[in-house]
Amino acid sequence: MKRLTALIVACLALALPALAFADSLLLYKTKTRSGVQTINRAATGSCSLRSTLAGALEMRCATDTGRAQAVYRFRLPQNFTGVPSVHASTKGPVHIATTVRANVVRVVATLSQAGSAQVLMVSVGYYTEG
Repeated sequence: MKRLTALIVACLALALPALAFADSLLLYKTKTRSGVQTINRAATGSCSLRSTLAGALEMRCATDTGRAQAVYRFRLPQNFTGVPSVHASTKGPVHIATTVRANVVRVVATLSQAGSAQVLMVSVGYYTEG
Protein backbone atom coordinates (compact mmCIF):
# COMPACT_ATOMS: atom_id res chain seq x y z
CA MET A 1 0.00 0.00 0.00
CA LYS A 2 2.83 2.40 0.82
CA ARG A 3 4.40 1.73 -2.59
CA LEU A 4 1.12 2.48 -4.38
CA THR A 5 0.73 5.74 -2.46
CA ALA A 6 4.32 6.72 -3.29
CA LEU A 7 3.73 5.92 -6.96
CA ILE A 8 0.55 8.04 -7.05
CA VAL A 9 2.34 10.96 -5.37
CA ALA A 10 5.26 10.68 -7.81
CA CYS A 11 2.90 10.67 -10.83
CA LEU A 12 1.03 13.73 -9.53
CA ALA A 13 4.32 15.52 -8.89
CA LEU A 14 5.26 15.00 -12.54
CA ALA A 15 1.82 15.80 -13.99
CA LEU A 16 0.97 19.02 -12.15
CA PRO A 17 3.83 21.16 -13.56
CA ALA A 18 2.96 19.97 -17.06
CA LEU A 19 -0.67 20.99 -16.58
CA ALA A 20 0.38 24.41 -15.28
CA PHE A 21 2.67 24.88 -18.29
CA ALA A 22 -0.16 24.04 -20.72
CA ASP A 23 -2.08 27.14 -19.59
CA SER A 24 0.80 29.44 -20.53
CA LEU A 25 1.70 27.80 -23.82
CA LEU A 26 2.73 30.21 -26.60
CA LEU A 27 1.80 29.45 -30.20
CA TYR A 28 3.73 30.96 -33.13
CA LYS A 29 1.55 32.08 -36.04
CA THR A 30 2.12 33.95 -39.30
CA LYS A 31 0.11 36.09 -41.70
CA THR A 32 1.33 36.53 -45.27
CA ARG A 33 0.45 38.87 -48.14
CA SER A 34 1.63 38.58 -51.73
CA GLY A 35 3.39 41.62 -53.14
CA VAL A 36 0.22 42.90 -54.82
CA GLN A 37 -1.99 42.64 -51.69
CA THR A 38 -1.44 46.24 -50.61
CA ILE A 39 -3.77 48.64 -48.84
CA ASN A 40 -2.21 51.62 -50.60
CA ARG A 41 0.22 52.31 -53.47
CA ALA A 42 1.75 55.57 -54.64
CA ALA A 43 4.35 56.61 -57.21
CA THR A 44 5.77 60.08 -57.76
CA GLY A 45 8.28 61.63 -60.15
CA SER A 46 9.82 59.15 -62.59
CA CYS A 47 8.61 56.12 -60.63
CA SER A 48 5.85 53.61 -61.34
CA LEU A 49 4.25 50.50 -59.86
CA ARG A 50 2.73 47.49 -61.59
CA SER A 51 1.56 43.99 -60.74
CA THR A 52 3.27 40.98 -62.28
CA LEU A 53 1.52 37.79 -63.35
CA ALA A 54 3.22 35.94 -60.47
CA GLY A 55 1.61 38.22 -57.86
CA ALA A 56 4.68 40.34 -57.18
CA LEU A 57 4.65 44.13 -57.11
CA GLU A 58 7.21 45.69 -59.43
CA MET A 59 8.60 49.12 -58.60
CA ARG A 60 10.55 51.16 -61.17
CA CYS A 61 12.24 54.56 -61.07
CA ALA A 62 13.84 55.96 -64.23
CA THR A 63 15.83 58.58 -62.27
CA ASP A 64 16.58 59.42 -58.64
CA THR A 65 13.66 61.85 -58.50
CA GLY A 66 10.49 60.53 -56.95
CA ARG A 67 9.64 57.27 -55.24
CA ALA A 68 7.44 54.21 -55.46
CA GLN A 69 5.76 53.07 -52.27
CA ALA A 70 3.50 50.20 -51.19
CA VAL A 71 1.77 49.80 -47.82
CA TYR A 72 0.72 46.49 -46.22
CA ARG A 73 -1.40 46.16 -43.07
CA PHE A 74 -1.77 43.15 -40.78
CA ARG A 75 -4.32 43.00 -37.98
CA LEU A 76 -3.19 40.68 -35.21
CA PRO A 77 -5.45 39.07 -32.61
CA GLN A 78 -5.91 40.92 -29.31
CA ASN A 79 -4.15 38.14 -27.40
CA PHE A 80 -0.84 38.37 -29.30
CA THR A 81 2.17 38.79 -27.06
CA GLY A 82 5.70 40.10 -27.51
CA VAL A 83 7.01 41.95 -30.55
CA PRO A 84 5.88 40.77 -34.00
CA SER A 85 8.59 39.96 -36.54
CA VAL A 86 8.35 41.11 -40.15
CA HIS A 87 9.91 39.42 -43.16
CA ALA A 88 9.76 40.95 -46.64
CA SER A 89 10.86 38.88 -49.61
CA THR A 90 12.18 41.41 -52.13
CA LYS A 91 14.47 41.75 -55.14
CA GLY A 92 16.40 44.96 -55.53
CA PRO A 93 17.02 48.02 -53.34
CA VAL A 94 13.70 48.19 -51.46
CA HIS A 95 13.64 49.90 -48.05
CA ILE A 96 11.26 48.26 -45.53
CA ALA A 97 9.87 50.23 -42.57
CA THR A 98 7.62 48.71 -39.91
CA THR A 99 5.37 50.23 -37.25
CA VAL A 100 3.28 48.45 -34.62
CA ARG A 101 0.35 50.20 -32.95
CA ALA A 102 -1.95 48.23 -30.67
CA ASN A 103 -2.64 45.07 -32.67
CA VAL A 104 -1.95 46.49 -36.17
CA VAL A 105 1.35 46.02 -37.99
CA ARG A 106 2.01 48.42 -40.87
CA VAL A 107 4.77 47.64 -43.37
CA VAL A 108 5.93 50.21 -45.95
CA ALA A 109 8.12 49.19 -48.90
CA THR A 110 9.84 52.07 -50.72
CA LEU A 111 12.05 52.40 -53.79
CA SER A 112 13.61 55.88 -53.96
CA GLN A 113 16.50 55.54 -56.41
CA ALA A 114 16.91 54.82 -60.09
CA GLY A 115 16.37 51.17 -60.95
CA SER A 116 13.80 48.47 -60.39
CA ALA A 117 12.77 46.22 -57.54
CA GLN A 118 10.08 43.73 -56.65
CA VAL A 119 8.14 42.91 -53.49
CA LEU A 120 7.34 39.21 -53.71
CA MET A 121 5.65 38.79 -50.33
CA VAL A 122 5.45 40.25 -46.84
CA SER A 123 4.78 38.22 -43.70
CA VAL A 124 4.36 38.90 -40.00
CA GLY A 125 5.11 36.34 -37.32
CA TYR A 126 3.73 36.64 -33.79
CA TYR A 127 2.99 34.65 -30.64
CA THR A 128 -0.40 34.11 -29.05
CA GLU A 129 -1.19 32.60 -25.70
CA GLY A 130 -2.83 29.25 -26.19
